Amino acid sequence: MLQQFSKISKMSKKDRLDCVDVIGCIFNLTLTDRSVFESLKTDQGTTALGVAEIIERDRSTAHRSLEKLVACGLCKKEKSSNGTRGYSYVYTRISDLDLYLMAKSNIDKCYEKIENALETLRED
Repeated sequence: MLQQFSKISKMSKKDRLDCVDVIGCIFNLTLTDRSVFESLKTDQGTTALGVAEIIERDRSTAHRSLEKLVACGLCKKEKSSNGTRGYSYVYTRISDLDLYLMAKSNIDKCYEKIENALETLRED
């Protein structure tokens, strides 16, 4: 987390800090992960193949990023029957409010750890 904090600090000094940069740093997302996240809609699900077509990358690349986003809690994965004998997975992103709350919580935890580490300077 401290590496991401360092990235945010460097970006803020260059006056080029936006929400996507902050979210990417907090959750350690690559550019592909960010593209995948931005391609998802909160109101409708998309398959890995659908995401791959949107971001113009291989399905396996989209799938890897989707699984990372699921592991980070930024999107949800649900099994969907496609009417035949098979099924597929459908991915939806979390709401902007949930994203804000999750990111804010991570920042607060990081700030608390940094503050605790700095307290050792006062003890000397």
